[in-house]
Amino acid sequence: MVSFNTWVAIVVIVIMSILLYRHRKKLQVQRILGPFLYFVMMRTKFGLKSMDWLGSKLRTPVKWFGYVSVVTGFAGMLLISYLLVKATILLFIAPGLPPAIQPVLPIPIKGVFFVPFSFWILSIFIIAVVHEFSHGVLARAHKIRVKSSGFAFLGILLPVIPAAFVEPDEKQIVKRKAWHQLSVFAAGPMANIFMAFLLIFAFGINLSPLGIPESVTEKTQIVDIVEFGTDMIII
Repeated sequence: MVSFNTWVAIVVIVIMSILLYRHRKKLQVQRILGPFLYFVMMRTKFGLKSMDWLGSKLRTPVKWFGYVSVVTGFAGMLLISYLLVKATILLFIAPGLPPAIQPVLPIPIKGVFFVPFSFWILSIFIIAVVHEFSHGVLARAHKIRVKSSGFAFLGILLPVIPAAFVEPDEKQIVKRKAWHQLSVFAAGPMANIFMAFLLIFAFGINLSPLGIPESVTEKTQIVDIVEFGTDMIII
């Protein structure tokens, strides 16, 4: 019997293939390895009006969000660099420890943090949309034109991994102060972090390792993620 997640994978690949075929004249294709591995971009105007509205109506708080994102981004890079160096050293002095970094994939193989395909594809969709939309909103808050938004796919014969993008006007953005440019770039990762914390509290995930008592997230829980996830895997 074909599992639920297998059906989801088939449906997603079919939908992406149909989109690529229907809009084939509008596509920009970058071949990485012949016809087997390629990257496809499809420019649209999807979401541009919403970006413009938020960037203009909430200009001041959006700008401050961008500035905080810059500071947080540099602090995060320092932290990640430290953790990577620490993990590399531990590989030599304690090789039996579990790896500090693992790719998250819907493939149950060694060295991979496995998640069901339905979770994996939904996560990519949420991360990509929130990330790119935030770039666009910050650009509009700084009165930088956003020329287009769009969808992208990484294909291995068939389109497999979806992505998204926004395209600010490069001629305008290079003329802005470095602080403004950095805020546009940093907005996407910061928005993903913010969204992650919203989901953590909504799902009641334990944050005690970060100093937040489990009793706090239990009170904010809306969905039992363990029960929901178990049902999805069994299906």
